[in-house]
Amino acid sequence: MKAHTPEHTHTHPPSPYSLSLNTEAEIAVRRGTTPPTGPISLANNNTRLDTSWETATGNGMYPGFTLAGLVSYKTVERSVNNSFQYLTDTDTDTATATASKPSYQISSKVVTALVSNPATDHLAQPVILTFKHLQVPFNNIIIADVNI
Repeated sequence: MKAHTPEHTHTHPPSPYSLSLNTEAEIAVRRGTTPPTGPISLANNNTRLDTSWETATGNGMYPGFTLAGLVSYKTVERSVNNSFQYLTDTDTDTATATASKPSYQISSKVVTALVSNPATDHLAQPVILTFKHLQVPFNNIIIADVNI
C-alpha cells in the first residue's frame, strides 16, 4: 500500500463479503484527506444501489474515510411470505359479511443500504435502489430459437 499523502486518495473497490450463509454485503470505502466526490454504484445479483460519495460522506466533520454498503438478506422473503397467511383484510364484503384474505408476497430481495454519513434525514442528492423481481411471470418469458 502506498504512503498516505495529502494528494493521495486510496480507494477500496466494491467487494462482496459473505456475512453469513443468509447475508451478503457489497462495501466501498474511500480514504483520503479530502472528502471523495463522484458516483457510487454497488450491486449484487438482485439489487443495485446508486448514489454519490457526497451523499455517503455528508456535510459534517470528515473523519478521513467514507463508506457505502449494500447488504442483501438471501432468504428473508421465504420466511416473511409464509407469515402473511394470518392477515385478513380490514374491509369486509358487505354482501356476504365475510373478511377477505389478501394475498401478499415479497417479490424482491430484502436489503439494507448504508453510508457513513450520520445525518441521512434530508439528503441533497438521490439514493436509488433498483430491485430485480425474483419470479418472472410465465407470460413474460420470451424464448428465442435460432433454428426456426
